[in-house]
Amino acid sequence: MAKRFTITVSDDLYQAAELLRKSRKYRSLSEYVAALIRYDGQSQREHHLTAEWAAFTGWERDRLDAAILKQVQSGKGIRGSWLEARIAEIVKKHLAEGKTPSKKEVAEELAREIAKE
Repeated sequence: MAKRFTITVSDDLYQAAELLRKSRKYRSLSEYVAALIRYDGQSQREHHLTAEWAAFTGWERDRLDAAILKQVQSGKGIRGSWLEARIAEIVKKHLAEGKTPSKKEVAEELAREIAKE
């Protein structure tokens, strides 16, 4: 039996979802969101960055969402080694300053870098 629920996202994130849905040939946003949930359930990977981003202020999330929309529009997402290299750079910078960064600090700094692009 299907359940209906409502989610609230920024205009930019909605536009990004629509572009991604269409590019991946899903017939509706509902199908696309269901596929994301299935993928997440199947992969069972931690949400180290995105879970931290959920705690951002509305203004910070809006900036991040605007940057994500630009990435989606450009067709240049952040994948694998590029993302891992950015995280490694952030950690290395903190370690050089004699500090061990928390997941939250890395997530916040990464989000700021993404929003700058």
